[in-house]
Amino acid sequence: SMVEYLAGEVPFYEMNQWSGWIPVNGMGGSDSLRGLPSGRLLGPGKWVWNNEFRIDVVEHDLFRRPLRWELVPFVDVGAVFGANGPAPDGIPVYPGVGAGIRAIYDTTLVVRIDSAVGWDRVPEGLAPEFGFYVVFDHSF
Repeated sequence: SMVEYLAGEVPFYEMNQWSGWIPVNGMGGSDSLRGLPSGRLLGPGKWVWNNEFRIDVVEHDLFRRPLRWELVPFVDVGAVFGANGPAPDGIPVYPGVGAGIRAIYDTTLVVRIDSAVGWDRVPEGLAPEFGFYVVFDHSF
């Protein structure tokens, strides 16, 4: 879970970034709200909650080192706020759900493969967006 609010006159190009020690590219994409495109949502206030259920499937050796495989269903929920005053219906919440596979080699190399659907707000209501991610790191 991450929460951030940038105060003052924030340049628009900073509103889709997460600040901090290691900046993360905006709301959407593989590190925050999977299913929506990276940087899709912007505002001075951002909140995201990621919940994964990691299921160990099998472990075996590869080049005399352990390789563990996991199945990972997940749910992401995020919101942006403060860009143009309060939204008419409160803070709009953006959900995303999906599943992935983790290949963890010798506890130090993690390959994440995730597929997700997120719902974007459009004038007609909610529209599905799809994302597929292959990442060679682990966010937590």
